[in-house]
Amino acid sequence: MNPRAVVVACVVGAALAAPGCGVRPLDPGPAAGSGAASGSGSAGAGDAAAAPIVTAPERPPCGGTVEATGTTPAGTFTASTIWAQYYPCGIDVSFSIRDAGGLSLQLRSRVRLADGGADLEMETDKASATLTAPAPSPSTWMTSGTVTIASGNNPGRYDYDAGTRPGITGTFALTDDGFSLSGSFSTPYCWLDVCGTE
Repeated sequence: MNPRAVVVACVVGAALAAPGCGVRPLDPGPAAGSGAASGSGSAGAGDAAAAPIVTAPERPPCGGTVEATGTTPAGTFTASTIWAQYYPCGIDVSFSIRDAGGLSLQLRSRVRLADGGADLEMETDKASATLTAPAPSPSTWMTSGTVTIASGNNPGRYDYDAGTRPGITGTFALTDDGFSLSGSFSTPYCWLDVCGTE
C-alpha cells in the first residue's frame, strides 16, 4: 500500500487507533533499524516526557533544504541536510539537521493551527534543541531558542491528490549556552506521528 495512503487513513481514523497506525513515513521512510518509530510525541517542546528524537545521521532527507551556519559548543556548525516530523497530538514539529562534519542538531517546537486547521499559524515560538557529536568522542549539549514558521501545512488535512507533499518553511535561532547559530529551512514532512486513544 502507498505509504501516503496509510498516513491519511491513520489520520482520519486516529480516534479509533486503527491497527498499524502510529508513526508513518511521508516518502521516503527512515532507514531500516533507525528506531524512528518513536512514541506519540504528545508532549510539548522541552517536556521531559517527550519521546527521544533519533539523530539526524540515521534519518535520510526527503527533499528539503536548509541553510544554517554558526558556532556551537562542539565547534563550527554548517548545515547540510534536514529531516522534519509532525506530531499532531502536541501539536509539535521536530527538525533533525545534520552538519557536514557529522554533528546532529535536533529542534522541537510547538505550533498552532490556522485557517480552520488546514495550515500552521505563522508565528515565532520557543524551541528546545539538542546537539550531538558523533563517536569516537560522543557528547550532547542542550539549549533553547526560537523557531519562526513562515508557512506550513497540516498533513492531516492535506489534499494528497494535489501532487505535492505537505511541508513547512521558516527560520530558527539559537543564541544561549555557547550557541550562536541561525538559519532557514524549507522541507516536506518526512514523517508523521498519528495520535492514538488515551
